[in-house]
Amino acid sequence: MAPISYTPMALLLETARIIREIAKLLKNDDKDRELKHFYSRLMAHCLMVRDHANRIKAAIALDNELILRILALFESIVTTHVLRELSAFPVSSYFRLRALCQHWDKMRDQNDSIKLEFVKQCLNFGLASEQRDEFLESLENWEDDLTTQYPEDPSQWSKDDFGPQRKSRSEPSYAVWNAAQSLFKALMASKNCTCQPTHEFGARLCLGTYRKPDLDEDIDQDFDFDMYLSTQQDWQEVHVHTVKEAVVQFAVNDEELRPQKKKLGYKLMEVKKLCEPIEKIRKMASHRLDRLEFKVERGRLWKLRSERSSFPIDRTKAPVSLEQFIKEGSRSLTEKTKRILAVLLSYAVLHLHGTPWLQPTWGSSSIIFFQTASSTIPLRPFIQTQLVQEGTGDVAPELDRVLKHEEEDCDPDDCDPDEIDPDDVDPDDLVLHHCPPVVALAVMLMELYLATPFEMLAKKYGVDLPDGIQNRTLSIDADLVFQGCKSEIPENSQFRYAVEKCLDPKTWQDENGMKLDNQMLRTTIYQEVVWPLEDELSQAFSYISIDELDKIAQTLDFGSWGQSIQSQQAAACSPPNEFASPHDPQYFVGLQGYIQQTEAHAWGRLVADVPYIAQRPEQKMARKVDYKESKFFDDETLSEDHSPEDDFQKVYEEFVQKHLQNRLQSPVKIAILDTGVDLNHPDMDARDNQIKGKYNWFNERFKKMVPDHVGHGTHTAGLLLDYAPDAELYIAKIAEDKPSDPRMIAKAIDFAVKSWQVDIISMSFGFPTCDVDGYDELERAIENAHSKHVLMFAAASNSGANLNRAYPARDQHVICIHSTDANGNRSSFSPTAITDDTNIATVGQAVESAWPVHLCDEKTNPTFVKYKSGTSYATPIAAGIAAFLLQYAKLHLREDQLEKLKRQSGMKAVLRKIAQKSQESKLRDDYYYVALSLYSDNLFGKTEGFIKETIIDILKNS
Repeated sequence: MAPISYTPMALLLETARIIREIAKLLKNDDKDRELKHFYSRLMAHCLMVRDHANRIKAAIALDNELILRILALFESIVTTHVLRELSAFPVSSYFRLRALCQHWDKMRDQNDSIKLEFVKQCLNFGLASEQRDEFLESLENWEDDLTTQYPEDPSQWSKDDFGPQRKSRSEPSYAVWNAAQSLFKALMASKNCTCQPTHEFGARLCLGTYRKPDLDEDIDQDFDFDMYLSTQQDWQEVHVHTVKEAVVQFAVNDEELRPQKKKLGYKLMEVKKLCEPIEKIRKMASHRLDRLEFKVERGRLWKLRSERSSFPIDRTKAPVSLEQFIKEGSRSLTEKTKRILAVLLSYAVLHLHGTPWLQPTWGSSSIIFFQTASSTIPLRPFIQTQLVQEGTGDVAPELDRVLKHEEEDCDPDDCDPDEIDPDDVDPDDLVLHHCPPVVALAVMLMELYLATPFEMLAKKYGVDLPDGIQNRTLSIDADLVFQGCKSEIPENSQFRYAVEKCLDPKTWQDENGMKLDNQMLRTTIYQEVVWPLEDELSQAFSYISIDELDKIAQTLDFGSWGQSIQSQQAAACSPPNEFASPHDPQYFVGLQGYIQQTEAHAWGRLVADVPYIAQRPEQKMARKVDYKESKFFDDETLSEDHSPEDDFQKVYEEFVQKHLQNRLQSPVKIAILDTGVDLNHPDMDARDNQIKGKYNWFNERFKKMVPDHVGHGTHTAGLLLDYAPDAELYIAKIAEDKPSDPRMIAKAIDFAVKSWQVDIISMSFGFPTCDVDGYDELERAIENAHSKHVLMFAAASNSGANLNRAYPARDQHVICIHSTDANGNRSSFSPTAITDDTNIATVGQAVESAWPVHLCDEKTNPTFVKYKSGTSYATPIAAGIAAFLLQYAKLHLREDQLEKLKRQSGMKAVLRKIAQKSQESKLRDDYYYVALSLYSDNLFGKTEGFIKETIIDILKNS
């Protein structure tokens, strides 16, 4: 008898229940008053453990430290005697608890004396009262720690504790497996014909989550499948309805089982020759009836009335395989498309493992995407296979031997381990992987994440693969490649976790090393692979609903950065994206036209599972603001567009780009401390080689993921890409809708200086006062950066004359940036100039830059840009001008002169000179307005020699 396989949470719930039953049994039997009291307290604790576990189980990770800790505590009271009746099995986690659960389940019908004898041998709570009290105290400490981390009110939970959708997400229905199996068998039964030459039927089945959250997971349900069938090269669209059946039957001849005519108004036709309806529908294409409608019921295939195509493909263009996208290093493999595909492919294993639809050797070449008549490639994957008998597919001989060996093994539920002689088990068989499809999935996950074909990864890491496709499903070779490349995948990434689980043979075997039974296999696939990948998607793109993922994915163009596909139908819907989650700001924009497109939702509120509340503009204005609360300076809404970017670009081309072509120069490095960046934006994707580093200080659990949920960081990053087109950018996510506390910002500055070794730091935020907790640490970080000659730019504030400059812009080691219009006039929101100080300003009104794709209405804003005003946006422009000056110095000045320009005093002196149009010029609004152009009144409108000598002279005296 082998111990039952449990997930950690399931094992905890079962253990707490059993320990309580045992404590009740012991309390009723024992006469000692002190022991009775102990057992009563133990019973109460077990109830509390179960209550807490049920309360948090839907929200926490599978390997949560608190769950593992309580399991270890319970394991400590179970003796090794519990293992006496068990066959030899590999030692695994909590094997004594698993054995206890198995034994107790078998003993439920025994009398109390037998149970007591077993308990006294297998459990030891301690002989002395001090030992028993210590055990209860450990339980109490665990309960205290759990309630501290997970209070009764979920809104108080830490954002790092769970993914934004895990708390409410339900498991998918496993009935899809039966429906897909029935479909394949019905198609097989209908494909025989006498045509010559014989048809070779191909099938392409649409992959998806097939989530129906309102359904019971263990009951067969009706499921519809989209697919394509072919007899030659041309593919025919087919929609298949499957019908729920109490008992699945595949060979039925009874006439009374013919499907009933239910308000169809016509008689169904049984499909006996699959080629006939396919050929007929092709001839009827002129009537616009070009999608076959089938129904599978009781193992037979029935033809319904054909309908109009719902997915018009371009038959003149060949489908594109996932393998092609990966080989070409396509930019369509964005962060979003990678994660969506990972989830959909994991569901393919969940729903299709063990069916003919999913061969053990499936891979990226098996996954194809159709091109549509509108020249888009919807993110709608199909898996292609041949309609052949099970077991007759093209499987490599070595793998075929392994599979046949597994098929000959007895089912764990039917065989008795006591009959297996351990001496007859080949040790090599213990490392065989019991679920080859998940190995193939692991390979595809590596290919997706690294955007590199598996064979190239193997070559890169010196793994010599055998010939043939079987190398993709041999876990030993796949694991060798993974060991080589896993350093390129963040350690806390759910991609990495899923790959590790896929490749670990122990994940897919029971405690006896035997293949998991079907029910446990499905549970393991979902909990160890699908669920983590869902979390990876949810954490990166919180507005994407897992329950609506099938619909959302089909609206994205895989061939164009995963952008939304425009269609008349979608444009007519309200909200604009009918598949938007209520957490998506676009949902509210479409639903209520008077709601302005705001800075979206706050990640912190989302992960706490608090619904996003759309505010009218007047509600937002009326919100009471804490005087000490930090903010971004981006809330102005001036409408006129007057950015001087074109003039700057001409200067940059003249003095930098022309010279970069002739010599290699080390790039200027700029750190952006902001809300992250939308890496799926076309501008970011096209220039992703410039983004060299990312770090999420706001949520270090996902430190390499810097999604921008409000747009502020994407806008500032876009400006720096425009004003510093050859610089390297480093993204430090320090906020969502408002900046973080000063300590976190201090860490980001220290990291940017020490690890990234940046030249410039751009900070478009500020605190109204430095009298906030932790600001002393921020001051220390700023002083350290200044001592390393790192130039820091910060936004002045948007308070006009109501407040002075904000912090850290007010710090003497930081260059404060004010805002003007394109003519140098002070913006109404920009603070009043300070006497006897260098009040540097540049354009900050109606500045155009990138805006996150998911916050844009593609119909009205197909280029995904937005005009914004505020000192927040003057700051990255000033930082970009400084980057230009550093790059100019690297090209035209000596090293010692460059070092002087890197100092704050040198940079401010040069910026002041640029602002002076002549010796007689007065400051406009007491601002040094910095703008570059080739006009003769501008410094860079002079001759090259004059520019160089002027800057050298300034630096000499700075």
